[in-house]
Amino acid sequence: MTDLVRKFNSALRWNMLESIWYKAILTVHQFGFFWAATPLIYGFSSIIFALVYLIVEIIGFGFDRTTAQYSGFYFSDKHSFQLFFLPQLIIHLISTGLIASLIWYFHPRLNLILAQNFGHPEFVSLPPNIWFLITAIIFCEVIRKSARMLGQLFFINKPAAILEMGLILLYIVYFWSAFLISHQISLYTVFVPLLAQSVIGFAVLFVLLRRKFSDIIYQDCAQDTDLSWSRILQARKLNFFYQLSEMPFGSNFLIYFLSLIIGVVKIGQVKLANYLAVFIKTLLERSLGLASLASMASASRLPKLQRQLFDLAQRKLYFLLGSLSGIFLLVISAYLLTSHFNWQSTIMLALLFFGFTLINNFFIIYEQFLIIQHQIRFLLFANVIALALTATIYYKADSINPFLLLAWLTALRMLTFLFIRYKTAPSSTSRYDGEERTKD
Repeated sequence: MTDLVRKFNSALRWNMLESIWYKAILTVHQFGFFWAATPLIYGFSSIIFALVYLIVEIIGFGFDRTTAQYSGFYFSDKHSFQLFFLPQLIIHLISTGLIASLIWYFHPRLNLILAQNFGHPEFVSLPPNIWFLITAIIFCEVIRKSARMLGQLFFINKPAAILEMGLILLYIVYFWSAFLISHQISLYTVFVPLLAQSVIGFAVLFVLLRRKFSDIIYQDCAQDTDLSWSRILQARKLNFFYQLSEMPFGSNFLIYFLSLIIGVVKIGQVKLANYLAVFIKTLLERSLGLASLASMASASRLPKLQRQLFDLAQRKLYFLLGSLSGIFLLVISAYLLTSHFNWQSTIMLALLFFGFTLINNFFIIYEQFLIIQHQIRFLLFANVIALALTATIYYKADSINPFLLLAWLTALRMLTFLFIRYKTAPSSTSRYDGEERTKD
């Protein structure tokens, strides 16, 4: 218990330091980007960012979450590592490369789809070089995301945090140096440094992880386990479907969806609010979320200890979110008192979007807990019901009001949170104490 709490607190400190540094610099950068770029370039790049990271989430096919679930088995000895983890890792790399190649191959058709959706000729003339950058970024970001997860599971938080803090500086220096030289911002200015950052990131993480993998190879003692490929594939299927069900509630999807309704130029203000919201979400996910996931995964054979770690992380999360929610209510109250009240303004839409994203943060620790407990089906079920209700309401609607849509989604997320909180209450999980779960 003491050792895991120490690792949890250490991981929490380094993850929080990295997140504050990374997102604070990036948020300031976004304000400068918003001011220096044309509305079309800013909105256009925002849509590309959203689509790229939507694809990054899908391509994993549940690999990262399932690795966290079974990390206690995968990395316990040489036999489990080579039999269960390495084949998945190889397939993960190959499938990511193939999907990125397909995106590159079909980029002329994708250009037409974007043009039809947004009605701007710039989408049609998106050059092949930009598509090459996009596909290369997708490949590198998928691998980097998986490497970050593995780094958390091995508790190499300090070098990983220092790496990420250095990489964001590299991106900012490259971006603004290019701007000062050319006095304009293009898509190359945005995406070339992002690709460089991503390549360096996963290359350094690979070196750090190789040392950990080398240690596992020399662990010849195999543990008795009922782990099988059927259990792993079932877990990956559930995790992948859960990822799909979460996407409509994520900021990347909503930025793309709202841009279809209000247009590419107006989406800039909403995207700027999204960066502030993502600053908070990333801070909490990378600090509390990843630290709690790694700690609970290490205690996979100790359900009571898992519960204690969950309660500890949840108390910290409630304190932070309570403080942030209070600040948000003060800000929105001040805006309503000092400005002309207009629900149809883009600023009001941005504030509503920010509030919706803030509420999503309440799921961070519960999601990690349910992943480790092999009970992610509860969240999947709640998401499917919420999406079905939303689709039913808007199926025959002539138009979609983005304000009412965000208000509706906010209410659904609050109800989902209450349901998940009930399902994970100690009385609901106590029957699992003292035994390892065998169902996925």
